[in-house]
Amino acid sequence: MKILIADDTEQIVKVLCAYAQKEGFETTAAHDGQEALDFFEKIKFDIILLDVMMPKVDGFEVCKRIRKSSNVPVIMVTARGLWSRRAARTLTKLWAWTSAPTTTL
Repeated sequence: MKILIADDTEQIVKVLCAYAQKEGFETTAAHDGQEALDFFEKIKFDIILLDVMMPKVDGFEVCKRIRKSSNVPVIMVTARGLWSRRAARTLTKLWAWTSAPTTTL
């Protein structure tokens, strides 16, 4: 299974990729929202882990654009403790969300 991991914090990307690979996923890492969209256009992913606060294009907009053409499961990974009204309004088809990992390998 292929997973896209999009986060601008390199250490979080490393941790998420390591866990995903340990579970047998083939991982692709994006470090900003535009890079995530570029990969999404080229590769068919089975699931996407997406940070909310990324440069170039934020996670809300990335998810919104993905939803225009795909129902791939999207899990938002965020350091934000509470969801804003914007998140609830924008991500009505969001599969799940979780807090970003705070420990390193």
